[in-house]
Amino acid sequence: MKLLVDRGNTRTKWRLISNGRLVSSGVEVGGLFELQRALQGLSLETALVACVAGDEVEQSIVDLVKSSCPEAAVVKVRTQQGFKQFQLAYSDVSTMGVDRWLQLVAVREKKAFPALVLSLGTAITVDKISADAQHQGGLIAPGWQMLRSVVQVQTARIDVEVPIEPRLANNALGGSTSECLHKGVSGMWSAFIEHIDQNFGADCQEKYVCGGDSAYLKERLSGFSKNENLVLDGLVVVASDIDEYQNCSQQAVNTRREDRK
Repeated sequence: MKLLVDRGNTRTKWRLISNGRLVSSGVEVGGLFELQRALQGLSLETALVACVAGDEVEQSIVDLVKSSCPEAAVVKVRTQQGFKQFQLAYSDVSTMGVDRWLQLVAVREKKAFPALVLSLGTAITVDKISADAQHQGGLIAPGWQMLRSVVQVQTARIDVEVPIEPRLANNALGGSTSECLHKGVSGMWSAFIEHIDQNFGADCQEKYVCGGDSAYLKERLSGFSKNENLVLDGLVVVASDIDEYQNCSQQAVNTRREDRK
């Protein structure tokens, strides 16, 4: 039995798999009560943890797993160069979030290239896989909530309630400060997404979108395949070839040692 954990900034998603088949899964905000119950009395071989919420949160997940299944080998998953011959455009891959890497690993297994991955969460992240199945590069920009909060926090005399949900901008002008702010931020947000699609998605065989804010742009993202579990799908790929992953990890350690000499 293997446990796969995807810990984002707000939610934790997890799967238990056995011989490549799904046994159970969950999505939790806050505590991991469902996961703790699921692990009770379980014979767990390996746990793979991908966390972007910081070292303290990551360690709390590791501690939970070890307290419930002391025999389990726990792997803190990190972005790796060269896993399954997949080359990233980054010169220093340690600076790429493990969630982005796992999304790309999952999409690469689908073998339809070029491919675009758009994630709409706390930040907007964009990554492209080229026609030869390698990472071509990416973009990062503020997400919806970050944009609207920055405007409100940094502008002393704007204290208005801006609608939570992003929408595609229309050509109408606002008739109040609140409405003007909403329409202005919406315009920036949606124009950036238009830019991504037109400049980087035109030649793609497949385009994928994930992240909490993708639900608000269903019409505009009609050409995208929505998949909220790309990180977990990537963990499945890593779990299926854990020896290759660990070889890449060891090679990275050896390279860093040589660089320090």
